[in-house]
Amino acid sequence: MRGARNRRSQYRSEKVRTGDLKQQIELDVRLALDGLESAEQQVKVAKEGLDLSENELAQARRRVDAGVAISVEVHRRADAPRTCAR
Repeated sequence: MRGARNRRSQYRSEKVRTGDLKQQIELDVRLALDGLESAEQQVKVAKEGLDLSENELAQARRRVDAGVAISVEVHRRADAPRTCAR
């Protein structure tokens, strides 16, 4: 009798522990996926910033080539992508 009660009690304890562990794993996975989504958004924004900087640099070079701007503008624009990458 006593052995059967102990086994039932142990079974219930293990069932509760298993349920708790399952919930913790599900939470960990959800948090990891949220973190991944956030990182993906940050990369997307950084790439857009880099694209804009490269476009501005190309425009500055065209202005210098056309003689309507000085090369200082190109150097200033060339530094922008490095600043974005940091």
